[in-house]
Amino acid sequence: MAKSRARQTWLMPALFVIVTLLAMPGALLPNNSPVSEIFFPGFIALYLCIIFPRRRENFKTLGVHKLGKIGAYVPVILLLIASALSYVLPGLFGLSTAGPLGQLGHVIVFIPLAVFEEIGWRGYLQGQLTSRIGVRKAVVAVGIIWAIWHTGLLLSGQLLNGGNMATGTILFVASSILISIMLGFSRYTSGSVWPAVIGHAGLNYVEEFGNAIFSHQSGAFTYVSGVVSLLLLAGLAYYYWKKLPKGLPATAK
Repeated sequence: MAKSRARQTWLMPALFVIVTLLAMPGALLPNNSPVSEIFFPGFIALYLCIIFPRRRENFKTLGVHKLGKIGAYVPVILLLIASALSYVLPGLFGLSTAGPLGQLGHVIVFIPLAVFEEIGWRGYLQGQLTSRIGVRKAVVAVGIIWAIWHTGLLLSGQLLNGGNMATGTILFVASSILISIMLGFSRYTSGSVWPAVIGHAGLNYVEEFGNAIFSHQSGAFTYVSGVVSLLLLAGLAYYYWKKLPKGLPATAK
């Protein structure tokens, strides 16, 4: 009976991971927009909250019912500053120059996309994993799964902005884990998913406007920008990682 209960407690997060990962290769289909796959984590999270018992508790774990204290948004602000610096600093070395605003893509949908992604990743999956393996392991696990989930977009070239596939993928996966730690910290300390939503949408806006403003780039810009971003994120993520509690939350023990 105890083993059966243990398997049952893992069913909700396991189903979420399996279904979301199975959906993402659709981004590789010819002429396909990845928007539907990006909305999918939020939809599957809401669906699982409905079909499993204790619906009120399930929805509460999403963190959509409150905004959280203002202090929980500080890591988000620092994250966005670090991302902006990854565009500005290479310019100081002559690898890019600011110019007239270039072409913008999915600016209008960045906010709803961030809402549905974060309800799934930091809201649902991090909440489910935290009670099972602790918040430190949870934020890293979410970051790894989140990066794997982007495989379709990586292979289609939509996330690399030019450059070598292998190098770009390594930088992207490492950055995803570090970003997950910072967004996860804000999510955990606030009990709210909204700091993560703001951080996620903000990162998309910084990337979109950064690429549009610094459109006159040398071949090395993508790599230097990625390394600068990685170093800044690593320092911030380590600082906030150390502030997260070890082990399981008291209510889960």
